[in-house]
Amino acid sequence: MKIAFDGQPVRHREIAGIGTYAANLMPLIMDLLNDDAFILNMYCTKAESADASMQARRYLRDNCRAVLYVSMFRKQRALELLLNYPYFRRFGEDADISHFFNFILPHGAKGKTITTIHDMVYKICPETMNWKSRLMLDLKMPGSARRADKICTVSENSKRDIIRYLKVDPDKIFIAPPAADANIFHANYTKDAIEICKTRYGVTGPYLLFTGTLEPRKNLCRLIEAYAAAFGKIEDRPKLVICGKNGWKYAPIYRQARSSGVEDLVIFTGYVPNEDVAALMNGAAAFVYPSLYEGFGMPPLEAMACGTPVITADNSSLTEVVGSAAVLVDPRSIDELSQAMLAVWKDSDLRIRMRERGFAQCEKFSWEKSAERIIEVYNSLI
Repeated sequence: MKIAFDGQPVRHREIAGIGTYAANLMPLIMDLLNDDAFILNMYCTKAESADASMQARRYLRDNCRAVLYVSMFRKQRALELLLNYPYFRRFGEDADISHFFNFILPHGAKGKTITTIHDMVYKICPETMNWKSRLMLDLKMPGSARRADKICTVSENSKRDIIRYLKVDPDKIFIAPPAADANIFHANYTKDAIEICKTRYGVTGPYLLFTGTLEPRKNLCRLIEAYAAAFGKIEDRPKLVICGKNGWKYAPIYRQARSSGVEDLVIFTGYVPNEDVAALMNGAAAFVYPSLYEGFGMPPLEAMACGTPVITADNSSLTEVVGSAAVLVDPRSIDELSQAMLAVWKDSDLRIRMRERGFAQCEKFSWEKSAERIIEVYNSLI
């Protein structure tokens, strides 16, 4: 069996979300199907080619080869998707299965096809996406869902949303959820390692933590406003550390910190690699993730794996991810969010109980189990 992976989500060093999902599953699938052959396909521009080649080497082994197509201009792949340009003309046609991790299934992919649809945010929270992304998904998602032999998704909530908005037969969809990488996200970081990491990012003293891309869907303006309401006028207060690269419409988040009067208490670190994220999670008094919608929501799970109490939104798939281990709030309520942060910050016994519940909840998720589920689907298609 020859399996072609779309490596687009892992072509850069700085990956998050979908890239992390693909980066964890592809090597496991290759290891479990050691007698099969794999192809890693990537579009990249000339400027990206060195970085893409380096990233591709992470996955190469005796049974896997990489095919890089250097595009003539930056938006070539998007244009080819819009124009239904046959995928096999870029990457050949010698695959029994073609697996795409990033929503859209191109025309002309050879063999049986699987596309991973992580969420339906473009339908449920369209105001949190730029119009170009919404337009592409509006144009291409219904056809992708119809043409795919199977649709992989990451949660029961996402499955329900896909069925609702794309009118897909439920039997066509299977679930392979993410998990926390136990080699990175664990509770065994030493105090010295935590302090070294804090110093690297200019963090001093106790703190609450958020990690994720800075964009409207993550609800960071309300998080900062709630933080200011909770801690702005008391002396015994933690800082708020926000880790993540700037995304779409990020500027209001920085303005909110200034206008709320907590600019000196909110620390923006920029992009942080996973190893440092885990160390910062270990040192945090609580992890706060008030997202408006998630297909899965890996950061709360990773925080629980680090033994960190989690405050998150009572919506979408987040309730599946955290179970009864987290404090759930209405993410649109400044008062609920601020009261939750105060409660967790002040109650050490509550933090201890949440820590133990979080460890138990994490055991329900496994990259290995998800890779095995995907392999079952591969075998059922061939």
